[in-house]
Amino acid sequence: MKVWLDGRIVDGADARIPVTDHGFLYGDGVFEGIRVYSRRVFRLEQHLARLAVSARAIGLELPGGLDRAREIILATAFAFDADDAYVRFVVSRGEGALGVDPTSCPRPRLVCIVDHIRIYPAELLAQRPSEFDQRRHKLLSRFRAHGLLGVAGQAELWLGVAPARLDPAAPERSSREVLRACLLDEGAIVQVEVDGLKGPRFVIREDLPLLDAISAGRSVGHEPGVTFVAPLDPLAWDRDLLRQLFDFDYVWEVYVPEPKRRWGYYVLPLLFGDRLVGRIEPRIDRVTRTVRILGLWWEAGFDPRRAEGLVDAMRAALRDYLAFGGATVLDWAPALNRERRLFGTHPLRRAA
Repeated sequence: MKVWLDGRIVDGADARIPVTDHGFLYGDGVFEGIRVYSRRVFRLEQHLARLAVSARAIGLELPGGLDRAREIILATAFAFDADDAYVRFVVSRGEGALGVDPTSCPRPRLVCIVDHIRIYPAELLAQRPSEFDQRRHKLLSRFRAHGLLGVAGQAELWLGVAPARLDPAAPERSSREVLRACLLDEGAIVQVEVDGLKGPRFVIREDLPLLDAISAGRSVGHEPGVTFVAPLDPLAWDRDLLRQLFDFDYVWEVYVPEPKRRWGYYVLPLLFGDRLVGRIEPRIDRVTRTVRILGLWWEAGFDPRRAEGLVDAMRAALRDYLAFGGATVLDWAPALNRERRLFGTHPLRRAA
């Protein structure tokens, strides 16, 4: 291993950074992972361009700019002297005081590590499961991730798994029908019926105790909380299920032309307990460390002031979201004065 650190190239065992570096303390920094093939750094310019975008997004300066980064990467790869290698180029916020305040770090630190890499264990790479077993595993993973998939649904639910039915021209690919029957025979999944939903649904075997507990009326969780559901969260995969079971019509509008958007660019469903009660559009500004709430829409008939536990749960969710974004300021759009008064502007302050 060769490491470029603080202006010189050293062996990996001799590389040291101070424990007060904010990249070490808080993960405050950006990095690129780059391959070297036949002594050529693969797509270096594209990686550098992406590095610049990442650094700009968190307000991080690149000392010496991309020219310096390029020079360091090439020099370290040359010193490692191998046909094939892996480069990890890191830009950390640098040394600073304890606490996440980036202004306590006067200068970012550049680190370039070059070594061989083994992403997967050799014993795993030696395994050669059949295509049928691979597709069976993919289908089981979909059922496990979502928790209540059915037979059909929009096409993207099943991308990369198998066609719905056997294709005579490609019998080796099998079909979801055959794979699903296999999983049922093994007991890996169990067919269930859900009131109000058309057609069968499937749960994984490990979830049966949870269903039994619910059927027996036993408590299975904590007090209901609020979750900002990510657009690609498995819960949002099956839009038909959201409509039928939750009476919630959701489309991720990031790819919808702006004039045709109904809600907004990056709107997230709001899950409260076992209900989808609204949608929120938060925007993280990492430079000013601010989360701006651009929009908040409640479902028809839902009043956040009357829903027991909602206000405290929403404040906790906002507090978690600010922590996720590395933000300290919560800013509400002018049209959301009611929500600003209800949930506050300082969710980082916990109630006594």
